[in-house]
Amino acid sequence: MTKIKETELTVVIVTYNSEKFIDRCLNSIKNNQIVIVDNNSSDNTIKIAEKHNPKIIISNKNYGYAKAANIGIENSHGDYILLINPDIYLQEDTIEDLILFMHENKKCDVQGPKLLDDNGELIFSCKRFPTLKDAAGRRLGIFRDSVSRHLMYDYDHKEPRIVDWISGGCMLFKNGYKFDERYFLYLEDVDFCKGKRVYYNPNAAAVHSVQRDSTRKLKHFFFHARSFLKYKLKHF
Repeated sequence: MTKIKETELTVVIVTYNSEKFIDRCLNSIKNNQIVIVDNNSSDNTIKIAEKHNPKIIISNKNYGYAKAANIGIENSHGDYILLINPDIYLQEDTIEDLILFMHENKKCDVQGPKLLDDNGELIFSCKRFPTLKDAAGRRLGIFRDSVSRHLMYDYDHKEPRIVDWISGGCMLFKNGYKFDERYFLYLEDVDFCKGKRVYYNPNAAAVHSVQRDSTRKLKHFFFHARSFLKYKLKHF
């Protein structure tokens, strides 16, 4: 297993009322440089996180995911950034496997591990760039062929490969890249991967306790729809 140099990696976590998951997340990334950017949580997220002694930056308002992630990146000193959601926890060798892959694939800009849900089932976290048909199909349960193409059901997810984009829930990338802060929430990861060499690496794995807020709350549906419109206007 590759040995990670002290200056090689910084883990960035954006939190917002994340008290349910943050302790588990931080326990899974011990012995790494950690920067937490909190978007003005009103629960016990900060109090719990402080026990792990990470660098914590507390915002005076909720700036959204992209801007908070950029604040974390700007306060990072590692050669690579591992950006993870607080509802993610890593398996024992996840970080070492990700860094080894970067060493072996020098042209890789962004990399994502295999994500599993709490039951050990595969989450389709690498995808083809979305179309309006894909977005409508996933939301309404129609256009199944288009949705299958988008979610890459034709890929067995067993061997590493280049993909269009990977989930921002857990992504490793070279330090120096930034997110477009016009995205408040959703699709900032899709936009981030545009024009970069992106790999899905199933040899590394993490667990994601998926919340599905965009399907349960009207507010999150609005954020998702607005971000999709911004993405289409920007790129097309």
